[in-house]
Amino acid sequence: PKQAAAAVKSPVKEDWTPPATGIAKSKAPYFLEKVRQYLLDKYGATRLAQEGFRVQTTIDMTMQREANRSVAEVLNRPGDPKAALVALDPKTGAVRALYGGKNFAKEPFNYATDARRQAGSTMKPFVLEQALNDGYSVNSVYPGPNKFTVQGHEYTNFGSENFGPITLMDATKHSVNTVYVQLIEKVGPAAVRDLSLKTGLNDVIEDGRYSSERKPFLDPVIPLALGASGVSTLQLASAYGTWANQGIHHPAYMVERVTDSSGRVLEKHQDQGTPVVQPNVANTITDALRGVVEGGTATAARLPDRMVAGKTGTTSNSVDARFVGYDSNLVASVWIGYENRDPKKPPKRLLNLHGIPEVTGGSLPAVIWKDFMTQATQNLAPLPFPAPTIDGVVLNSTTTSATTTTVPPTTIPLPQPAPPQPPQTTQPARPSSSTFQFPTTTQPGAPP
Repeated sequence: PKQAAAAVKSPVKEDWTPPATGIAKSKAPYFLEKVRQYLLDKYGATRLAQEGFRVQTTIDMTMQREANRSVAEVLNRPGDPKAALVALDPKTGAVRALYGGKNFAKEPFNYATDARRQAGSTMKPFVLEQALNDGYSVNSVYPGPNKFTVQGHEYTNFGSENFGPITLMDATKHSVNTVYVQLIEKVGPAAVRDLSLKTGLNDVIEDGRYSSERKPFLDPVIPLALGASGVSTLQLASAYGTWANQGIHHPAYMVERVTDSSGRVLEKHQDQGTPVVQPNVANTITDALRGVVEGGTATAARLPDRMVAGKTGTTSNSVDARFVGYDSNLVASVWIGYENRDPKKPPKRLLNLHGIPEVTGGSLPAVIWKDFMTQATQNLAPLPFPAPTIDGVVLNSTTTSATTTTVPPTTIPLPQPAPPQPPQTTQPARPSSSTFQFPTTTQPGAPP
């Protein structure tokens, strides 16, 4: 009785701290929140809260841990920029890892899917894709001066470097701006826009009322070749996965299977893939992107045990830096940059970071990518890329359509490409997926 009386007189100490459970405390909060947004949009809040859904996702937790670790270990200093990383299986579109930010509880905005930042030179392969699809050869030669004027606007190479006459293969390897503005004028910005969207830049996981994720707007103008339009890190991974999969596109997805409390299957992912370009076109792009890694702007992304293809991207004034690359099993897209909250102020530049005066896609993003891929591909066989047949119409300095003071403009008929054919590929062992029980809650002219 004395204890009871004392207890009644004691004031109640209430603790309103939420328990350490749910998405915010998980090892993959940005991934799971994107899944939750997808389910809310598809099934509604009432069903999601009351019907006991069990959701099997595409995540590979080993890869997810490596994504978290690789970003944290490279961007490990106060004042470092934001980062995003997306890795997916190009043969299925399954998203295996997604790093959308450093602290979900403090900053739930997902930089991997919801931030549309300029693509930089990661857009150049889409221009090459259109040229190859039109029947032109990667061995075509264009002038690569340090400056070039197209349609009244002057474009400059990174560091004002002069390359002279150079093939499209080498112009991709060294990310030559003045060649690519000529090439997009030849094949047409609108055609590049349309094909790049089909290749995967139009991808979204959830484009409804519960997410900030949106499809990109690609302005069909000459600067599109240099990445003036904004895209997401996931969209670039999805599109590059089409080339890794020999021209067959599988949209990115995160949900494998949904069942209700009685075990009834509500959803099971199925996708046969969509042929976008012929296998030889995709394999030729891969061959060009191998050169970028082996001896071009992305040598920091080399892997010791396998072939790698990829492309660097850095926007004007070094505001954004990207690297997107793949082997035959896995494609990963990396972005770094500062958040620009005040549109009245110039965006913060990636300068003087980790001893690097001006960060490019071939520096910190490529290092993050390599660190992640080295661990993520340990259990994936190092399959070689298919060798392309280098064919097509070879353009040279007398057949380019870009205007110069020394080269007269001419045109040649565009050959009609054959319809795409599905590639023959060997399926590697798929990484394990995970199941999560949801709680009951509601400027142009870029450097390489």
